[in-house]
This record gives sequence, structure tokens and C-alpha cells, in this order.
Amino acid sequence: MALKTYDGSNQTIVVIDTGYNNAYKYPGEVVYQYDFADKDDDAFNFKSNHGSQVAQIASKEATGADIIHLKVFGDGKWFAGGSDISDALNWTIENAEKYNISAVNMSLGYGNTTKESDTFLKDEFEKLADKDILTTVAAGNSYQHYGEGVTHYSADVNTIAVSATDHNGDIAYFSQRDKNLTDIFAQGQNVAVDNINGTHSVNGTSFAAPKIAGTIATVQEAAEDIVGHKLSQERMVDLMQMTGTRILEVPQTVSESTETKQTADGQALGVNSQITQIKVGGVFYSGDVVSVNVDGKQHNWSIDIDSGCNFLQAMSQIQKHLFNLDGIESVSQVKFNYGTNAAYSEFDITFKDDADHAVSVGVTDNNPYGNPTPLHISATTIREAVGEVPPEPIKDSPPPPVVEKPVTEVPEPEAPTPPVAEPEPPVVKDPIVKKPVVEAPQDNAGDTFETSKALGVLKRDTILEDFLSFDDDATDTFRFTIGDNTVNISVETNDNDIDLELYNKQGVMIDNDWNWGGDDVNIHRFLQEGQYYVKVVNFDHDQQTDYRLKFDLNREAPVPEVQPEYAGYVIPDTQKMVDFMGQNYDGWLFV
Repeated sequence: MALKTYDGSNQTIVVIDTGYNNAYKYPGEVVYQYDFADKDDDAFNFKSNHGSQVAQIASKEATGADIIHLKVFGDGKWFAGGSDISDALNWTIENAEKYNISAVNMSLGYGNTTKESDTFLKDEFEKLADKDILTTVAAGNSYQHYGEGVTHYSADVNTIAVSATDHNGDIAYFSQRDKNLTDIFAQGQNVAVDNINGTHSVNGTSFAAPKIAGTIATVQEAAEDIVGHKLSQERMVDLMQMTGTRILEVPQTVSESTETKQTADGQALGVNSQITQIKVGGVFYSGDVVSVNVDGKQHNWSIDIDSGCNFLQAMSQIQKHLFNLDGIESVSQVKFNYGTNAAYSEFDITFKDDADHAVSVGVTDNNPYGNPTPLHISATTIREAVGEVPPEPIKDSPPPPVVEKPVTEVPEPEAPTPPVAEPEPPVVKDPIVKKPVVEAPQDNAGDTFETSKALGVLKRDTILEDFLSFDDDATDTFRFTIGDNTVNISVETNDNDIDLELYNKQGVMIDNDWNWGGDDVNIHRFLQEGQYYVKVVNFDHDQQTDYRLKFDLNREAPVPEVQPEYAGYVIPDTQKMVDFMGQNYDGWLFV
């Protein structure tokens, strides 16, 4: 049997960010782009590498997935308007089926919170989740400033909050995280990216989030193949946490949290470093010297011109020298007036850290015969480190939070081992007591509300026995009426993966329960008088199973399971996630 491979093929990852530039290439094909900030169909941005770096990281995790760039930052801007982000998300919702979108990555955000957030984007996030389009959001880079907590967008119940580790799998010192809100970790410190000048590293939860987006695309391809449909956010996160590598070290002492107000704008995360622009012009000859001083360290580079265009040769050499400076993350170059005596280039150098840097430049013309076009060079800091001032908020939005300088970085305190839960005793099921059984007709319950099996008015405990079989009978739907009552609806099965869903008369899901294969599921809640529907769903359409559906009236609520703290302190393993889904199959493999 030939091995099946999974690499995110036939899936699409949407990158809502600063757009793209040509310095960074990646395996995935860009199938669509749009600039919501400037309202045109060109998402190219020569002033920022952030979006391209994010897309490349996602594409490396899912080499077969397509990429869509939705640009929400204006050229040279580091804050995105809330309306532009909303428009990008709504475009994604409207085009989900056309491109088979499986993941949306938002390496942007603001502020800090230790509570679930209902931001102005909550409706968009919910609609995406309803389509099983999972939204990965960077948790933030300001732990030393805020303490415990994550950014507001990542704290939405319908997004996946991604915190960062270093390359050793330890928590990155800068990464915002929360014991209850962080859903998953991924490497976000010293992440390798490739551009036209070679390989360099980037830092930030901006670069952890797309790793998870790539993982999602790969696993969703496998899910569509193995179980016939995508996984919901709840199942995907549970699968990540269940099969991944747990981070054993968590903070022994948690920094006091700083809560920030919500705002309608978003800041690109991972771009808190200084950008200095160096402008160079004139006609260079061999022996001319360019001097750059960074924080008191002098660098002098002699230009060597062969035959051909001296302008292009000089600019290429200067860019290479700038990139090789210590502490430089990236260097981009834009040429102006090329082919004329007024030609010059602007080099934007981005530093790796969040510190302020003093940069001065000079040039020495050593041409003994004189230069008809004098050399000139200047340096200007076009973005200060960290403390940018946000623009005016969009109309009717609350004011943005005050952006403060972070406190001086200090080494991360050694983190404690999270508490190990005592093993639970084996569950002994109560013997099944014979109760009145509603007689089922010969045919199975239908899979839609219109073809549902009518149970009538429930006035006493009721038990039904039925079965599900492959694609032909993957869902059974039951219709019942009940007076004001507290009811426990449960499904017992023979080691198969069954989901239970409860809907109101209008067909809106009001509750559900599920487990990974074999465990019973139940819904316990008070229902007001009226008509309802219950669906019993065979999650894996490739199997068949008998089941027992029980309605227990006036039932006391079961003891709820308490979500353990630090549940999201896990680094996912894509191979193990795929293996878990295909554990009853042979020949599954991902690449």
C-alpha cells in the first residue's frame, strides 16, 4: 500500500498582515492578494518584510498549501485600522469555500488581558470558527511589560492564542502567555527565514503563530482524507494538546498582570525594533569608502568597481555590508532615478532587538580625477524601537491604549513544573436499568431536521437504541417536545467516536459534547418548554456503531470537569496528530 503524504495540499492559509515583498520566497503559491489599507489589488509592500516572513514560516510548515495575502497595513505603517482588519476577515468568510481556506493567521494585536475578550471582531471570529476555519493569533511580545496575559484578539474564544518558545523548547523570555488563555506554543525565538541575501533569524510571537497555521493546514488535509471533513477548533486544539510535547517548566512566580483597554486598531507584532533608513547617491569609483557607525562601532567599506554600471555594483556591495552588521535582521533597498545622474538608493535596515541604536554614516570620495556627480549619504531613523504612537482611531472606536516604554528586560525567572494531576480512578458505569423504551420505526432517523424521528412529548426517562453506518447513515436526528425541565441527554457507544448536538426549534445549536473515540458523551441543561432537536453524529464516517441515546429528566448536574491550568503549555507534533486520527489505518504519513 502506497504511503499517503500530507503537506497541506488543497488547503489555503490566509495571512492578514503587512503584505509581501520579493525578498522572501516560499513553497506555497500566492493565489490571491488584496490591499485593504490602500484599497487596491496589489498587496506588495517594499517597506516591510513582516508579512513575507510570516507567510514563509507558515508555508514551510505546509509546503503544499496555497497562500493568500490580505494587506491591512499601509506602506510604512505599523498600525492597522480596525475596519480594514474586519473587511479582511469578512472577505475570508465570503470566499472560504472558493479557496478551501483552513487557517487564518493574524500576527498582529494589542494590549494584554487575562480574561476572554469580546472585541469588535468577535462576530467575524465566530463565523470563521463555524466554518472550521481556524484563526491563529500571536499572543504578544511584552511579557516583561504586562506580566501574565495575552493580546486581546488572541483571547477571543474563537481564536487560537499562540505563545512562543526559543529553539530549545523553553518559554521565550518576551512571550506573553496565560495559564488559561494560551492555547498552544511554537518556536518564536531564533526562527530561521530565508531572503535573497541568505538565512537570518527573527523573533516574536508573530513568527510562532504561522507555524501553528501551517500545522493546521496539514492536519486539516489529513482530516478531510481520513474522517471526511475538517476538525473544529475545539477538536484541533485538543488534538494538539493531547499529542504534543508538554512544556514542564512554567513560571514559579507569575508577574502581576496589567489589563489594557480594547481598541479597534491592531499593531503588527514582532516589529518593535528600530528601522533606520540610509540614503546613498552619486557616482562611485574603486577606492571610495562608505563609513557606518552603529552604537560607537565604526565600519569602513572600500568600494571595488569592475567594468559595468558602477551604481548597481556600489549599491549591491553596500547592501551586503549592511546585512552583515551584527544585530541586523533585514536590509531592503529601493532605487530611485536609476539611469540618471540623480540616481540614489534608500536602504531600510531593521534591527533584531527592541533597543534604541545610534547610527551615523559618512562617505569618502577618493577619485583623484574629480567626480562629476558628488557622493552623498545620510541616515534617518524612520521608526523608533517599541514606543510608536498610534494614529487616530477609526470613527466610533474606543481610544487606543497608551503605548509605554517597556521595563528593562531581565532574565526569565526559572519556571516551576506544572502540577501533575492524580490519576483518576477507573469509571464504573451504572448498570443499565430497564426503562420505558420509545419504539423506533423500522427505518433510521434522518440526518436533517426535516427527516428527523419524532419522539413526541418527553414526560419520563426515555431510552432509544439505534445505529450509525458509514457515509450513508452518518447522522441521526431526533425531534422532541418537553416542558420546563432539567434533562441529561447522553449517548453510550461501543468504542466509536460519536458527537452529540442539541438544537432549538429554529435549528440553532445550543449545546454539544464530544470525545475522542469510545467515551460516552452527555449534555445536561435546563430546557424551557418547547420543541428541540438532538443529533447523534458519527464523527468518523468510515466506521459503523450501535449506540444508546438516553433522556434522563429531573437529573442532577454531573460534576463538571475542570480545565487544568497550563493546558496550552504544549508544543504540537504534526506527525503525532495525523497518527492519532489514522490510528486504525495503515500507510498514513505526512511530509
